[in-house]
Amino acid sequence: MSPFLKVMQLFLLMTATVLGMFVLLLVTPDLEDSILAAMRRYHHNRHLTTPHPEAKRRNSISFTGGGMVVELDRRKKEFSPWPNSKDCSRFRIQFARRKSLPMTALVSFPGSGNTWLRYLLETSTGVFTGSVYTDRQIISKGFYGEAVPPDCGCTSVQKTHGFALAGFVPHEKKKSAEVALFNGRAVLLLRNPYEALLSYRNFLYG
Repeated sequence: MSPFLKVMQLFLLMTATVLGMFVLLLVTPDLEDSILAAMRRYHHNRHLTTPHPEAKRRNSISFTGGGMVVELDRRKKEFSPWPNSKDCSRFRIQFARRKSLPMTALVSFPGSGNTWLRYLLETSTGVFTGSVYTDRQIISKGFYGEAVPPDCGCTSVQKTHGFALAGFVPHEKKKSAEVALFNGRAVLLLRNPYEALLSYRNFLYG
């Protein structure tokens, strides 16, 4: 198959995926306000960045914002995104307590900036993101949520490309099952299709 036909095939697959994503978005509860409120609450709670001495005895801490309660598990591995920064070295990224958060898909076509968005979410909320895949390369970069099951309930969102790379448009039952897996909850990431295709091509072939 010629390179042109390969690009056209990817474009058609992505178009079908985007249409499916829009359907998913229509049935997704409004999560944005809760996430943003939780972010603000997190950064304004000093006991999260400078814990009280007694906090060392507790296995978890929690904060509330916009109707969302996040319980952080202090027993699990954490990550410092800016260890050499004078102002930000105290910030940590942690796991939420197991089964304390609902599954929420972070849906995108490959090359749309999924990993970059995960970095922004993790550093602004202090909670790891997850994935339905296991990419050991980014685990080594501090994305520890990549190494846990996507249904652990301990990560804020879970990366997925859905059926974008399946090579065919899936049956309606399979699409419905994918939506049901995340209980209809999702964050939809869209990028200019042309730029996404180029980015994914560079990822595949260098």
